[in-house]
Amino acid sequence: MRGLRLPLAVVAATVAALLCSARGAQAQQLPEGPTRDLVTSTCSRCHEFDRVLSQHQDKDGWSAIVNKMVGLGLQASDDDIKKIVDYLATNLPAEKVEKLNINKMTAVQFETTLGIPRPLSRAIIEYRDKNGDFKTLDDLKKVPGVDPAKVEAKKDRLTV
Repeated sequence: MRGLRLPLAVVAATVAALLCSARGAQAQQLPEGPTRDLVTSTCSRCHEFDRVLSQHQDKDGWSAIVNKMVGLGLQASDDDIKKIVDYLATNLPAEKVEKLNINKMTAVQFETTLGIPRPLSRAIIEYRDKNGDFKTLDDLKKVPGVDPAKVEAKKDRLTV
């Protein structure tokens, strides 16, 4: 049997439906709030929601992140930016952050917590899988490519 050929319009509609469904599921992960849909539609243009949800900042921290995104090309009105920052600071605040166990952290958590590129965060997971659990934070510093200063700067948020 030959491969099934679907009209381009059918394929496009299916892809659009899948994207809307995925974004809807991601939005459900965010806390309720009047600006949740704005945050979902704005942030999902460039980021997976695991990345957004793994961040916990005070208002200044969220403002810095959103302003960085504006510098990278985020298109939003000043009013929308203020609403986004307020929503994130209210619903994903810094004070709710517990220490993260480096033996259980995901690649996304390493990436956002240490401010490192995704390939390096994956390399940390591979190193941990190959060599076993980290015994100390200093063990994390031994992973090739990891900047010990970044681990030191975040040591109050990390545990083994």
